[in-house]
Amino acid sequence: MKKLIIAFAFLILSSALFAQEKTKFQQAMGSTLGKMATAKTADEYQAIANTLARIADNEKEEWAPVYYNAFITTFRSFETENKVAAAALVAKADPLVLSTLELETVKADKNIQSEIHTLLAMMYNARMMENPMVLGAKFMPLSAQALGTAAGLNADNPRVWLLKGQNLFYTPEAFGGDKVKAKELLQKALLLFEKEEKQEAQNFMPRWGKGQAESILKQMGK
Repeated sequence: MKKLIIAFAFLILSSALFAQEKTKFQQAMGSTLGKMATAKTADEYQAIANTLARIADNEKEEWAPVYYNAFITTFRSFETENKVAAAALVAKADPLVLSTLELETVKADKNIQSEIHTLLAMMYNARMMENPMVLGAKFMPLSAQALGTAAGLNADNPRVWLLKGQNLFYTPEAFGGDKVKAKELLQKALLLFEKEEKQEAQNFMPRWGKGQAESILKQMGK
């Protein structure tokens, strides 16, 4: 669960800001994101995912509950031992995440679209983990395509460069991995994370990833 805790650390401040909003939806999301920031066990994360699913059912024009529900499912899939079951859960979430791209509020905001495509890339990576040698040929190009789309929509999205660098870092050189290039991309991501931190969090926009970039760079001898 350590990776989940690192990933959700950003929510402590963001959720506090969101909770000050007045609408029922914003209050529910703010409270739930706050719980995500402090959750530590699988049961706690599952309870949060269930809450997000209920919010999504009640707020069908909102992208955020679907996004964060899929985010939890995807991150947990990397840590579970049962990769087959985990991949099935991520696959189930895939059409729900894709459907958010059809929402009018999402169509009008390229930054949100970029975040959704970035999440889809991570979901393809997660589904590949069921059997990387067999499924890599299917999901690696899909992940790369999603990240390319995300970068085209918002080149300043640090999570795009985090995942691009992460993919190169964990892919064996024989299959296209490149740790030198990975380091460059992760350093770029880190600079964009620092820029992002200076901007006010709003509209439940994602802020995760800086801890992951720092962790991988530390392994590489940043």
